[in-house]
Amino acid sequence: MVRRDLGLTAFDRLDPRALAEHLGIAVMNLRDLAACGADPSSIRHFLEVAPDELSALMISEDGERLIVENPRHSTGRRSSTLTHELAHVILKHAPGAVFGMGGCRRWKQNDEDEADWLAGVLLVPRPAALRFARLETPVHVAAFNMGVSVPLMEWRMNHTGAVAQARRELIARAPRPS
Repeated sequence: MVRRDLGLTAFDRLDPRALAEHLGIAVMNLRDLAACGADPSSIRHFLEVAPDELSALMISEDGERLIVENPRHSTGRRSSTLTHELAHVILKHAPGAVFGMGGCRRWKQNDEDEADWLAGVLLVPRPAALRFARLETPVHVAAFNMGVSVPLMEWRMNHTGAVAQARRELIARAPRPS
């Protein structure tokens, strides 16, 4: 339904920024937080010292939402991360505190798993994964075509059963010895 609302087929590349705009959610680059008063040393930490510690985060206040993404990550990873954050909105997950007692990170694992799954479905629908598997498209080419990372494409190709189905179809078509 989300892809249809955006005018996309199962084989079209999803632009997460177009989805964010469709949902009325602003997306900001981590670097731009300095203009909003964020501590420059914190921004530098996530951009230079430990860029893998933060892919993206959603800020929610008074019904308004903003997603901040880390520009240091690859395009494919940012696509996945942004779609993951948007999946929380689509799934109507209630926003919660990011940090708990003592500054430890908090999250609801079930919500994170659901958002991961929906993001994968939105970015690489099963029909697309099956088409790539049937055509024996190299995974890096399939990932490029869908605008995702290689690990995400591998995950979707395997978890949708596309690779197994394509193999079974190939075996069924193979000539049988007489």
